[in-house]
Amino acid sequence: MRKLNALENTQESIQTLSLWILHHRAQHKEITANWLTAVKSAKPEHCLHLFYLANDVIQSSQRKKTTVLVTAFEELLEEACAYARDNEIKPKLKRIFSIWETRSIFPKHFCEKLTTIVDDTSAQSKATAKLLAEFR
Repeated sequence: MRKLNALENTQESIQTLSLWILHHRAQHKEITANWLTAVKSAKPEHCLHLFYLANDVIQSSQRKKTTVLVTAFEELLEEACAYARDNEIKPKLKRIFSIWETRSIFPKHFCEKLTTIVDDTSAQSKATAKLLAEFR
């Protein structure tokens, strides 16, 4: 969790942590669960950095044919998108989803669903309600 919270929006920071995650892929469930927890509590700018990290891990995993991390992130992306609806980061998130679709990392319908979730303001209230319920 400490590494995720210390992530900066630099290529070096993202690639370094991405390589660390790829090296420790045997703990993919714990790593991706911590990533989701970090997304839920992050401010919008840091949330974007976490999505950039996920993008780097997912694309590197795809290139190296180690799909365990691709699958692990895929299972959490819909929930994570519910916490990433700030207007300042939406276009950048949509760009990531577009890249995943173009490069056939995820199916078109999945990428479209992620875009819909990011755009859906009613889902944001549900995510906030869920977060409050978890807090209590």
